[in-house]
Amino acid sequence: WYRQYPGKTPEFLLFISGLNTKRAAESVKSDSRFSTKLSKDKHVVDLEISSAAASDSAVYYCAVRPTVTAKPQSVY
Repeated sequence: WYRQYPGKTPEFLLFISGLNTKRAAESVKSDSRFSTKLSKDKHVVDLEISSAAASDSAVYYCAVRPTVTAKPQSVY
């Protein structure tokens, strides 16, 4: 998952693999409100934001693979 605030570049948030391996950006590691969930059939990945606030207003993108970084290895 990526998040893009108005006028800003997209930023990596969360990753989950088909094996349910998870990675989080430093910006959300300490924020337990953000989580991702993989469906049982592994076809749907949900982003969950509990107690969402106005400051969470942004465009959120789901990507099949890293698409916003020049160094994909840095995402994992």
